[in-house]
Amino acid sequence: MKYLVILCTLFFSLSANAHTIKGKITGLKDGTTIYLLTHPNDTIEHKWVLSHKIDSTIVKNGNFEFNVPDATYGRLWLLRSDKNYLKYYFNKDENITFEGWATLFGLVNETITGGHVRILLEDIFKILDDNMLNPFGRREGVEWIKRHASEDIGLFATAYFYIVKQILKDRDIQEILETIPADKQNLPYYQQIRDAYNQKNITQTKPNKGFTINGYVEGLTEGIAELVLAKQGTLGVPEVVDSAVIKNGHFTFCGQVPYPQYCNVGIRGTSFPVGFYLENSPIELNIKISQSTHTRNGESISMKSLQGQVYGSHAEEEAQYISSLSEQQDIENWIASHPSDMLTLMRLANAWTERFSPDVVEKWLNMMDKSLSEHVAYKDVEKQIAKRRELAINATAPDFVLPSEKGEKISLKNFRGKYVLLDFWASWCGPCRGEIPNLKKAWDNYHRKGLEIISITLDKKEQDWRKALAEEQMPWTQLNGREGKVADQYNVRGIPHILLIDPKGKIVGINLRGEKLEKKLQELLSR
Repeated sequence: MKYLVILCTLFFSLSANAHTIKGKITGLKDGTTIYLLTHPNDTIEHKWVLSHKIDSTIVKNGNFEFNVPDATYGRLWLLRSDKNYLKYYFNKDENITFEGWATLFGLVNETITGGHVRILLEDIFKILDDNMLNPFGRREGVEWIKRHASEDIGLFATAYFYIVKQILKDRDIQEILETIPADKQNLPYYQQIRDAYNQKNITQTKPNKGFTINGYVEGLTEGIAELVLAKQGTLGVPEVVDSAVIKNGHFTFCGQVPYPQYCNVGIRGTSFPVGFYLENSPIELNIKISQSTHTRNGESISMKSLQGQVYGSHAEEEAQYISSLSEQQDIENWIASHPSDMLTLMRLANAWTERFSPDVVEKWLNMMDKSLSEHVAYKDVEKQIAKRRELAINATAPDFVLPSEKGEKISLKNFRGKYVLLDFWASWCGPCRGEIPNLKKAWDNYHRKGLEIISITLDKKEQDWRKALAEEQMPWTQLNGREGKVADQYNVRGIPHILLIDPKGKIVGINLRGEKLEKKLQELLSR
């Protein structure tokens, strides 16, 4: 039998030692006995029986009243008759008054005034006591409990939904226990939570030999999820390493990584995946699909992207902190205190190398532990330092020869005497497609003033490239760079990658996008 949870309104007690519960109930005969129950020894149980009785009273003219014994902390109480489950409420020392019609499963048309605890208990039951609960709802409940961790109601809700309902997961309890203040840690509900959690970990915990990603996609009943990691021996070349069937929104990936590394989880048919740092531990990934639009050739194009919430990856938490470091001295201090940290080395390779001068990056690399020197990221930083010095502002742009969409061999030298905007892109790259309107604007405004644009695709499949060309209708030079040699020449770390070359073949702008591109072109070509 599922008991209806109906909360009572509580008034502040006039007594520090006890409080009263009184009310008027229509539908119960005079002489009916009403019982006040609470769980014995402060346990969390699912069923209520009369052995839990604390007191009883007789209904007279529809009225009843209890004097409730003092409680040093909040607990769950129940009012019932032999046939009716009338009211649950959570209380410590507040008075309560209500009236309503008695039914088998509770009061109806009741009048309730005041009482903040009633509202709180009602809130958490609405969130978590739901047969259609999904991982997003469960996480909403966890955040609610964390906000109320200093209150008795937060402890009760944690114990009830972890021990009795088994809705909260062990990783949720880890988070919640960290937020409970010390002065609440001697209460029975806390001790029950801790004991249940410890017992489960004693009997179930095994060394993490690999990762498990338990994924959920809101609103999607079926589909295919894909796990993308860097290709072995590379730092950033993406490779689909696994796929999983999505059933009723859920999917699972299992595997092992040699060290924490960045991954993407995507869904076939969407443009933007969810990225996070993967480690050998149980990880929860909750995904929402959002729609975005951009204009292509005057038409509004809708694109799907993913937004994700990641739980259980300590590497992701550390990576987020590292990525928040922006000042040169803060970064240097972090490297000095974490010389053997793989995530620090990865950040150096993937972000700091482009932001800071080659001399600074070389100094930081030398601060890293030499045990990492054979790692692909370490070698990549060494390579980037050399490339950055070769491709710095005012360096000569390396020449290349690539086939056009018409099959002609095109050399960069053919464009000497003009400004050349070099654009590395791919049809599957959402940000690349989103940058095309800015390139068209640049073409319209500056082509007559001596600007040429060369777009170099990194598409592996020629048909994908040609399909995108037909859709985008870009009037400038299109070259096929799918072998990646030219991208390596220009140290392309990610796309879109756009740089500007002057009429003498010197590099005069790097990583030019949006407003930054327009500003640079105005500076050089609006004279």
